[in-house]
Amino acid sequence: MPPRSRPAEGAAEILDAEVARIRPEALRSRAGYDARQALAHAAAGEVEHARADDAPTRHHLRPAPPGPDAVPR
Repeated sequence: MPPRSRPAEGAAEILDAEVARIRPEALRSRAGYDARQALAHAAAGEVEHARADDAPTRHHLRPAPPGPDAVPR
């Protein structure tokens, strides 16, 4: 297991508190912050807490639009 990072732990704690404040009906905001929260927990070494499968709003995330170098299909 990689060593835990204090800044990452702090970010995870802050996101835990702030994500809890997002209104339940703000699905797109919650989905984006759920993803950030999962990444912060992963960076802090809390892999079980970071599982994106557990995020109830992950289906509200949209894929990023293709970049300027994307090849048309």
